[in-house]
Amino acid sequence: MTDPRHKWSDPVRCEADDTANGCAQTERRCLACGLVKITVHPPQGLPWTEWRTGDAGQYQIQLSATPPCIPGH
Repeated sequence: MTDPRHKWSDPVRCEADDTANGCAQTERRCLACGLVKITVHPPQGLPWTEWRTGDAGQYQIQLSATPPCIPGH
C-alpha cells in the first residue's frame, strides 16, 4: 500500500512580475502526483494557498482544504 500523503519538492520562488495575479509566489510540486502547492505573498496582508494541477500558466484555484494525493495523476 502506498502512502497517500503529498511529498513536496523544495520551494521555488516566483517574483510578482512573473505571475498572473501580480503577487510573489512560492511553489512546491508533489513528487508523487504532480499537484502544485502555491503560497501567494501579497504586498500587503497575509499569504494564502492556491493549487494547480498542470504546468505553469494554467489555472490555479484557492480551496478550503488540500486536495488528495493520487499518485500517477
